[in-house]
Amino acid sequence: MRLSFWVGLLIVVACGVGIGCDHAPAPTPGEPAATVAAPTPAPTELFYAPIDACRTPGGKILVLYGEDDALPHLANAVVRFDAHGTFEKQLDLDLAFAHSISATGQGTFLISDQKHFRLLEIDEDGRVLREIGRPERQDLFNSAVRLPGGTILASILEKGIAEIDNDGNVVRELFRDNSTHDATPLPDGHVLFTSVEKGALEIDGAGQIVWSFQHPDIQIIKNARRLASGNTVLAHRRGLVEVTPAGEIVRKSDTLLRCYNFKLEPDGGVLLAHPLRGALVLDPQWRVRRTVAYRAPRSWDEFRGGSLDAETERRMKQLGYL
Repeated sequence: MRLSFWVGLLIVVACGVGIGCDHAPAPTPGEPAATVAAPTPAPTELFYAPIDACRTPGGKILVLYGEDDALPHLANAVVRFDAHGTFEKQLDLDLAFAHSISATGQGTFLISDQKHFRLLEIDEDGRVLREIGRPERQDLFNSAVRLPGGTILASILEKGIAEIDNDGNVVRELFRDNSTHDATPLPDGHVLFTSVEKGALEIDGAGQIVWSFQHPDIQIIKNARRLASGNTVLAHRRGLVEVTPAGEIVRKSDTLLRCYNFKLEPDGGVLLAHPLRGALVLDPQWRVRRTVAYRAPRSWDEFRGGSLDAETERRMKQLGYL
């Protein structure tokens, strides 16, 4: 009898403070019923991802946002920030599933515009200087880099790596692959690129593989850049990793998580488009030096200086993004 009494009392007290009970306490007569807090949305519902970024000759930063129906004002947008991360302007461009942006070294920039089957060459104010591509070929450009001779090194989804002219005609087919993502020319004429299926690869001018890297713990490699030391920096689904020519891992950063496109900075740092944290400027030790644009700002004012409203910042910290 005494045991059942104390067990019953414990249950009543627990329910009164909301421990282990599926229902909320009854409201006081005359007061509105308590509202149950909505569950925290999934990250993809909360925020919106930059997909690439690059520097202008003057050090300003262009951030490319991909496609997202939930935030049409940022979908397929290129946003320009000054060197300190302060918002300057959104460029007026007609893009559909934009995928990469690269500086040509001549004050212009190449943007892959996949659903329009083309590349756009623009200046830093967003003026379109050239459209490159053959719509009838339906080339889905993943990346594009202007070569010194004026042609373009392109990574094309479901086709591979090719050198094309300014009309989109194939000058030279270098490598056939269904999932090539990023292609970068090397000083010796070789090409470094990534493949979802094959990892990171380097080919010579004849398209023969001369170096490759795969590792069971390093999956979905999106970007690769060669350092002056001969080592290679890779961006993958769990962070950044630096590997030697022999494939030995010399350093890695798993704290960034889900890295995407990146560029090497002149001082050895990294300009990184991060789908969870925004466009990040990292120092040579891969520590975050500056956040240029957080994901999903709720208004253009929140772009300025990379600031966030308190609620968005709280949620990002709660989800482990800050």
